[in-house]
Amino acid sequence: MIHDPSHITPPKIAQNIHLEPCEMETLRKLAFEWAEIASLSVHKEKPDFGKN
Repeated sequence: MIHDPSHITPPKIAQNIHLEPCEMETLRKLAFEWAEIASLSVHKEKPDFGKN
C-alpha cells in the first residue's frame, strides 16, 4: 500500500499566538523586504552547472 500524506492528522495547537501591534508591523516590514529581495533579477537567473 502506498503512503498517502494527505491522511495525516495535523497536530493540535498548544496555544494561540498573540502579537502586539508593533510586532505585527515589524513582521510586515520584514515580509516586504523579503519580497523585494526575492524579486531581484539576480534570483531569476538559472545556475550554469557547466553543461556546454
